[in-house]
Amino acid sequence: MYKNILIPTDGSDFSDKAISHGVALAKLHGAKITGITVVTGLHEHASLEGHTLDDVQTDFKALSENHAKSALEPLAAAARAAGIEPDLHYFRNVTPHEGIVMAVKNHGCDLIVMSTHARRGISAMLLGNETQKVIADSPVPVLVVR
Repeated sequence: MYKNILIPTDGSDFSDKAISHGVALAKLHGAKITGITVVTGLHEHASLEGHTLDDVQTDFKALSENHAKSALEPLAAAARAAGIEPDLHYFRNVTPHEGIVMAVKNHGCDLIVMSTHARRGISAMLLGNETQKVIADSPVPVLVVR
């Protein structure tokens, strides 16, 4: 039924649950696994005090690459343990839901398996819910793991 399952991860324990479900589904359906992580914008990670913009951008690029590798490693290990070689990517300077929807379109994914952090109350209203945004914007089905 599914040929290419997208599993977004941020390296959290919540993501680990989605990884387990996504890998099991991929194995069941003989599907490929596309894994992504999204590193948020530079403004959230650095200040320019005492640094040139080029220095900060270079540092941020290295930090974001390290974070992406770290976040994707559990997914890569789980997929390989199931006998599936994952196709891994990361996006920078986009929101998580934008990166996820772009990955679906760019890599021909036909299902998203993702976690929710289950924010409630004020936190959910102020921060929004990336999972809800993905569900609203995704051109393919979304399986949400809690």
